[in-house]
Parts: sequence; C-alpha cells; structure tokens
Amino acid sequence: MNLPKKETRYRFLREEKIKRDKEFERIFLIGNREIGDYFDLIFLKQEQKEKLPLRRLGIKISRKVGGAVLRNRFKRILREIFRHEKWNLQPNMELLLRCKSLPKERSTQFKILRAEFISLCQKAGIWQE
Repeated sequence: MNLPKKETRYRFLREEKIKRDKEFERIFLIGNREIGDYFDLIFLKQEQKEKLPLRRLGIKISRKVGGAVLRNRFKRILREIFRHEKWNLQPNMELLLRCKSLPKERSTQFKILRAEFISLCQKAGIWQE
C-alpha cells in the first residue's frame, strides 16, 4: 500500500470532501448501495485523476434525525471514522453516507458506528486490509 507522509496520513484533506450537489446526485444515482442500521453507504469507483489516489467522503443527514447539535455530532463522528479508516479502503472510491439515526448510548456511539462502517465496506467489497 502506497501511503503518504506520516504527518498528512490521518488528515481529512479538503480534496477528500464531496461538496457539490452535482457530485452528491451523481453518486446517489449511479452508485452501489449497502444498507445499515444507522446509515446507508453509497459508493462509486472513480478513475484516477491525480498522482495520489483519493478516497472521498460526503455526508447527507436529514433534519428528521435531530437538532443541529445532534446532526453535527453525527457528522463529526463519521468524518473521524473515515479519517482513520480511509487507507483500508480501495483507492479512488467516492463514499456517500446517508444518515438515519444515531445510537442512543452516547458512550458507545463511536464504536458502534465504526463497526457498522467497516462491516458495510466489507459487504460492499471495497475494504482491504
């Protein structure tokens, strides 16, 4: 596995964030899906455009999930999971996480969501050790 320098390896880079509605819509329409309890994983393999293979992440969360504080916490947790686990994903993947609900037990939210993220990626066949 070709990893970048240690100081940038675990950062969530600007280029790794999916921002535009057109990108979200493209991934949502033609991407493959895996359904989980707390979020759905929609993924799409892209051709390599740059020297370093990127894994990109977009997060969609409805107001039905909860208030702004809860939604922002959910997004922070998912970004942190992606930041640590992105090098275990196949290169040039675009991931869209559509959030449904946050686990009730606050002390174990990170562990539960991380386990679901890994299991959905393994089911999708985009996880590599």
